[in-house]
Amino acid sequence: MSEEATKIVIESPVLNNPDKAFENQIMMNESHIDRFGIFCTSTDKYDDQCWSKFARNSQGFCIGYNIKGLLQGNVSVKPIRYTSDNLQKLNWRDLFNFIDREKFDSNFDKLMDIKYFTKNKEFEFEKEVRWLKEIGVDQKRAFQVKTSYIEEVLIGKNMSLDDEIRLRKIA
Repeated sequence: MSEEATKIVIESPVLNNPDKAFENQIMMNESHIDRFGIFCTSTDKYDDQCWSKFARNSQGFCIGYNIKGLLQGNVSVKPIRYTSDNLQKLNWRDLFNFIDREKFDSNFDKLMDIKYFTKNKEFEFEKEVRWLKEIGVDQKRAFQVKTSYIEEVLIGKNMSLDDEIRLRKIA
């Protein structure tokens, strides 16, 4: 917890003021957002739209992972829920307005689900699975994946011969 968030929690008389407690919770969640690493994958390694969007029009490559390896450690894994609303674009403060303050603890999972595991229907072609892991305060937000978890590397159909040669040297 950041020093600023700690001061807010300790110094604020929140016991008899639910609104103040709620404000503190919002501030704590906003300060904790940097403590999560997010890793996105797709269940369809052959989808042309994904290759076009994420691999420079099929000039890039795709990495296939050993799922059991990725599940090592404290990781939340869920397929993305696609919806026609835009709740995932809301900030923490706006999201808190969607949940019942009296039942905050039981609704917190719903809030996290909206924030991290929901996308607009226009992205449904991605068939995304999102991996969320809490990281240490001093670590970068990058999701660390061991090279031993790599099972395959797929080369894009439009990859140049030079890029393919360079990729094969590293892989």
